[in-house]
Amino acid sequence: MSLFSCFWKVLLGVFIILLALTPVVHFKGITVKNLELSGEKTPSLKSIAESYSDRAIWSASHWLYDSSNPYPPSVSCFSRIIGGEDSNFNSWADADTLPFTTSTPTTTLFLQNSFYDQVGAFLKDSKRSKVRTKLRLLEINHYKKFYPFESVAGAPLGAAVYITGMLDEGNWLSLTLSQELDQEIKDSLDTSKLVSSRIEPFLLGLVAYGRIMDYSQLATWLECFPDLDSFISSENWYRKDPNKVLLFYRCLQLYPEPQKLWDYLQKYGLEKGTSALEVAIGYGSGAVKLLLQSQKAVYYPPSNIQGLLSLWPVSLLDKAYDLANRFPNEMLFIKLLLLFLGVFLSTFTVYRKSKQRTLLQLVNVVILSALSVFVFVLIGEPKLIESSKSIVDNKQLPYVDTSIMSIVDSSNTTLQGLDMITLYSLVFFFLIQLVVYLLGVIKVQEIKKHSIPLDKKIELLENEEPLFDIGLYFGLGGTVFSLILLAMGVVEASLIAAYASTLFGILGVAILKVFHVRPFRRKLILQI
Repeated sequence: MSLFSCFWKVLLGVFIILLALTPVVHFKGITVKNLELSGEKTPSLKSIAESYSDRAIWSASHWLYDSSNPYPPSVSCFSRIIGGEDSNFNSWADADTLPFTTSTPTTTLFLQNSFYDQVGAFLKDSKRSKVRTKLRLLEINHYKKFYPFESVAGAPLGAAVYITGMLDEGNWLSLTLSQELDQEIKDSLDTSKLVSSRIEPFLLGLVAYGRIMDYSQLATWLECFPDLDSFISSENWYRKDPNKVLLFYRCLQLYPEPQKLWDYLQKYGLEKGTSALEVAIGYGSGAVKLLLQSQKAVYYPPSNIQGLLSLWPVSLLDKAYDLANRFPNEMLFIKLLLLFLGVFLSTFTVYRKSKQRTLLQLVNVVILSALSVFVFVLIGEPKLIESSKSIVDNKQLPYVDTSIMSIVDSSNTTLQGLDMITLYSLVFFFLIQLVVYLLGVIKVQEIKKHSIPLDKKIELLENEEPLFDIGLYFGLGGTVFSLILLAMGVVEASLIAAYASTLFGILGVAILKVFHVRPFRRKLILQI
């Protein structure tokens, strides 16, 4: 094989590796460009807000896309109080009897004496059986946190039930949620057991959200929940940080799949999860859908990898991102395949110089290429082996002793995140072992080419045993040296890097001896 032929094949392999490392698709992350392209030509906060304005639900429109004055000049006073127009209030609601003139929190409105009596009378005359079923919530007298309806302090329960009735009267509750609630009510009334565990959390959630949302906002919020469990789960996140409710509201308006949202927050935590959601929300419903369906974090590639983008035409990159969004698993497979082909093509040129090419040598190249793919993937996506353990907040577990939880958490061994120092250490140790391995291969090839008796070749092989084992020494030395630096606090790399040094050494020496030294020595012994 000519030198020129080797050069262009290695160059081609490097080109293929750079192509595969271009940050288009990732195992545990989605780039901002992926979100941007997914959000194109999909509903945005502005378009949904405009649709709410067209439906005369002005306060919901204001929450989605802030405007200085969301109400038209001719809007009635009561429409301002509830945040929009609702025909179910027209026949009986009288703004003149209320002390409010602008958007009012739902719970505050429904607890106002005159309105409380009016809405109760309206719902009792409702012709809808499902609404009358909801009013039977007032008959339950064994709530844990609500006082009985007939008592002096029963107004909060009455307000929560009346809010539920009005939402059902206006068809704001999904069919499944309404039916589940009806079944919970019937089961609770038919037995002498404690009230169903899902009824009271639902009512408490309505009261909690009603303290910050007017009726129109609360109605459009409830419209996003397909069942009881998804709504009850939302209250857990509301209690952690009430200030995030607006973000959740906007997210579910763009992509009404609340369980996927709670799963995402459970996976990444409230702070990181909401930061990623803020990015996706800015690009529209398609971006939020991609983020929540994939359950991946927003990934910002390292600057050295991000620089590869400038090597490719914009139209080609846009097409690649589009394919990555539509066929993520297939594109990941192509990425790994290109990395393997690039490394294989570059590495195989070393073995082509050998006069005798065996199957073991080919297997050796394949194994080396696979290990190189692993390293290159870590270079392009350093957070790949970061722990994916769900982040659980102790505030979600009100009946568990947090001191016990802290003891349990401290006893669990979790995988440290792979920071850049650890990544560079892994690459450094890998390159050292790669150089040592290639030196061993070259030494074996030199002995093969010597025109000396066979027994002398065997002696030379025995003489080079320390050289063949040097990978182990380097690996162990790297581990000990890394542990010393970690103990002294000189570096803050992960233990992964320290142990990987020995692992690379073991693998390198094993491959060298099994696939090169042993077959050659066996051949010499048989020829003597």
